Amino acid sequence: MNVIIFGQFKKACEWMANEINVQPGPCVAVPVTTAGEYKELARQLQDFALIVGQFKLADYQPVEAALAQEGIFPERRIVCAASVSALLLQWASDQFYDGVIDLVNYRKTFMNDAVSLLNAEKGHGYASVGFPLTTTLPLMIPYRDSIDEDIVRLISYGFSNAEIAESIRFSVQTVRNRISQLLLASGARNRTQLSTIYLLQFTTFDEGESHPRLTLGSEAPDNQTEVI
Repeated sequence: MNVIIFGQFKKACEWMANEINVQPGPCVAVPVTTAGEYKELARQLQDFALIVGQFKLADYQPVEAALAQEGIFPERRIVCAASVSALLLQWASDQFYDGVIDLVNYRKTFMNDAVSLLNAEKGHGYASVGFPLTTTLPLMIPYRDSIDEDIVRLISYGFSNAEIAESIRFSVQTVRNRISQLLLASGARNRTQLSTIYLLQFTTFDEGESHPRLTLGSEAPDNQTEVI
């Protein structure tokens, strides 16, 4: 399988290509850094898989639309990112990408993750951050009760453990224990990612935008800030 790696930095693309090329098998990876290079190579190869960097998505999407008019589509589409959030995963799922690779926290396993996603059955790719792209929003945080949901909502407001404990009239230690259990059950790495997953229900993607924005909602935080 031919693989095009379309990224922002030449050295990073070359490193990813080398990681894939040293793996036994039929995969041959070629790095490109501009939309023009990608379009030309895609036309030459016809049959290929794509690994695209998060910061090249704005360049890639217009080219994708142009190539689609010519009947040229990647067999697989995988996003690589320096910072993988639940919002990025949701977006990738909505856009029918086959996987997301976290280049910072999972750099050492990039080769295995990339090859696994490239060879996965279509529609069954998994993100290397620990949960599948097909995960639905209500299941992302498996609340045990309304107290769990209150805790996560207050985390998203920026409350400390002590402030949460005072608000829900529990001990600080109980709040800590519940947060630890929520992190484990949801797959979130920290409080920030946990609150990001919670805020997904208040976000929308406007047509043509790759970054979701918070929408007004009765339970959303009062200060409506953009979520990246």
